This record gives sequence, C-alpha cells and structure tokens, in this order.
Amino acid sequence: MPLSADEQERQRASRLLKKQINSRDPGPSKIRGYDWGKAAERGKVIKKKNQKPLLVELFDVFPARWKGVMIGLLLAIIPTVVITMMTQDIWRVMALLPPLVFGIGGFVVGSMMQEKMD
Repeated sequence: MPLSADEQERQRASRLLKKQINSRDPGPSKIRGYDWGKAAERGKVIKKKNQKPLLVELFDVFPARWKGVMIGLLLAIIPTVVITMMTQDIWRVMALLPPLVFGIGGFVVGSMMQEKMD
C-alpha cells in the first residue's frame, strides 16, 4: 500500500532529525575509565574554596570613597545610640550629628585612599 504524502513527509522529517542528532553526537569519550562526575565534584570544591563571601564581593565592587562612607556610617551607630539614650526631648536631634560627621569623614578618607591607589 502506497504511503500518503503526509506520511512520507513525516518519515522524511524523522529521518532528517535522526541524521542531525547523530551528526551532533560526540560519541564515546576518548579517555577510558575517566570518571567525569568525580571531576565535576572536584571542580565545585575548588571553586567553593576560592569563592569569597557575598558581602565581601559586594563591598569590593564599590569605589574606595563609598567604602569609606559605609564604614563611617557603621562607626556612627555607637555614638548615635549613646546620644539617643543620654539626651531628652529636643536634644535627641544631636543624634543626627555623628552619622553626618562620620559619613563625611569616611568620604574624605576614602577619597584620599582612592587617589593613593590611582
């Protein structure tokens, strides 16, 4: 029984697909007895040992002057908390002074460090 045109086209497409897949198949490995899974595991372990923590990597992205600002603001937390606990009412506005001073100081120190590196 002769095949219909649609059936012939499906068989032709199927043969073409198999031919393309076979032409892309790399075949068996040239190295006998090599365990590719263990090699992948070793690669992951080595990569993990060389990897820095995420926050350290993010901190390294910033220029030196902005690193200085961040460090200054972190250092300003202590005097801000102390001023907030020691003062009353309107004098608590003084708690805004340490972040401002430490932030500007950190920016200046960071700028000097960046110029020294360049």
